[in-house]
Amino acid sequence: MIYFRVYIISQLLLLQASGEQNNSSSLWEKLPKECGRTKYDKQKVRIIDGDVADIGQFPWLVRIGQTENDTINFYCGGSLINKYYVVTAAHCEDDGDIVRLGENYLKTDIDCDRHGDCAPPHQDIKVKQYRFLEFQHDTHLNDLGLIELEQPATFNEYVQPICLPRDPLPHKDLVSKMVNIAGWGVINIKTYSSATKLMYVVIPIADEKECNAMYPHRLADSQLCIGFTEGGKDSCGGDSGGPASMSMKVDGERRHYLVALVSYGLTMCGKGVAVYTDVSYFVTWILENIDKS
Repeated sequence: MIYFRVYIISQLLLLQASGEQNNSSSLWEKLPKECGRTKYDKQKVRIIDGDVADIGQFPWLVRIGQTENDTINFYCGGSLINKYYVVTAAHCEDDGDIVRLGENYLKTDIDCDRHGDCAPPHQDIKVKQYRFLEFQHDTHLNDLGLIELEQPATFNEYVQPICLPRDPLPHKDLVSKMVNIAGWGVINIKTYSSATKLMYVVIPIADEKECNAMYPHRLADSQLCIGFTEGGKDSCGGDSGGPASMSMKVDGERRHYLVALVSYGLTMCGKGVAVYTDVSYFVTWILENIDKS
């Protein structure tokens, strides 16, 4: 059995999409030139260990929630790409009305790490509108969408946009490359308990044949197979829409790029590879649907 890595599934909003790439400068001006940086990139004295992320390690990661009776139910993740827009999964749908940025530890109002560094309070910004691809529920194709925020995010060391790939990433060249997956999803599949601190795993991009052997639908060019073929660390429920990021050197600059986002996987997380949406395939659609920079 397979399932989306999200808690809420309902009716979808459908829009047209194109997988063709267009690197025109006018479209790329909608995204900030400064992206994909973290406060740790130039600090070699700090070593990040284990699966708990340090504050500011994934400053583009957001939580998507639905407000009900003054309580926010967070159910999906996403990635900030400029002050007004978040990339997430289409199957996360349009139920969410709030996006939270800059959060790491769920049980504290002010997050401080083991070194005594503290982040400013998280930012809660209302959702203005959703824009979705023509998502195909049966095959899980086109599992990507945009969230436009009512107010601009305030950038700081703990809230930063991630970079988007400017060209399609050849899948054969990505096999065995490692990506970072981060989120607050399920960490114990037996109790279905979720993380209270931002967690991350480093897992490989697998050959598409591994996913083709495990799932009923063959992978399309717009999908990536990611994870360990015989089990291991994995994304899980609540991580849907969250980023699979990779540090890449482009034009002499090393930055973090949004390679893929969490789509679906096995019910028993950690028992095999999972399917992710290839973000580079949809960059033109993303840029064409951004109205603010």
